[in-house]
Amino acid sequence: DPLGELWLTWAKCPDDGFCGRLFDEYRAYNLDSSFVYAQRKEELAHRMDKLDYLDDAAMNMAEVMGTTGMYKEALELLGQIDKKTLPDYLYGYYYHLYRTIYGLMGDYAVTEKVKKEYYRMTDLYRDSLLQVNASNFWGSLQTSIGIIFNFARF
Repeated sequence: DPLGELWLTWAKCPDDGFCGRLFDEYRAYNLDSSFVYAQRKEELAHRMDKLDYLDDAAMNMAEVMGTTGMYKEALELLGQIDKKTLPDYLYGYYYHLYRTIYGLMGDYAVTEKVKKEYYRMTDLYRDSLLQVNASNFWGSLQTSIGIIFNFARF
């Protein structure tokens, strides 16, 4: 397993960036491993006493939880993040996760009333994401693609 070999390399020379890259690599095809690397990022962040790394690791774990249908747990984890201390570079990810999770919850809601409420929350977080990404072309493009997919749903 080439990624396992990368992990052994990282263990000899730990830094949060490497663990983050492993999370990104596994996220696409193995959520269990991705979650493990997010937990390891959290352990490292504690040892390094880096609040922004802790927030990033928590968001990685929330992303996996949301992707696997653990919406309540993902929202609880995101709710523990203090937005006032969140660094600017993590705001886009933060709003993206909320937008995505509420969108998924809306997609699977049983009643029309609940569905509308989740989509309302999705729209609020999409607006926040657009504001954060206003000066970032790629972030805006990602958000725009999300809007197109949401309109296609109706």
